[in-house]
Amino acid sequence: MFSFPINTRWQVSCSDKILGWNVLGLQGSLLASLLTAPIYLRSITVGGKSFSHGAVSRALCCRAAPMATRLNAPYSLNHPALFYVGDEEVPGQQEPAGHGGHKLSALAWCWSHGDPFPELLDCRSGRPVHAMQV
Repeated sequence: MFSFPINTRWQVSCSDKILGWNVLGLQGSLLASLLTAPIYLRSITVGGKSFSHGAVSRALCCRAAPMATRLNAPYSLNHPALFYVGDEEVPGQQEPAGHGGHKLSALAWCWSHGDPFPELLDCRSGRPVHAMQV
């Protein structure tokens, strides 16, 4: 058995974490012991300057495909719908169900328990939008 030195730090990228969620689910071990099935993401929206559906799907789920056949129930490889928010149009991108054909907004409201109020973010940069810019 291989052991790591005590001082070794694991640095995991965002895509590695999302890949793990697409295999094991979002829930932690305590909640997993109470649930009958994992909680998986249904969709992921990516913002930025450019978008490659193939590269994003490989990074977030498809690179785990070789091990998918070895997963024990109730775990499986989840393939969430991928969407892009940016300045240019992406050929072939499908709109989310119930979207009504409207252009996706590049803005998102973010709020979490304990925050006094929600924050408006620009999804392309991840930065807050100030009230004067809205």
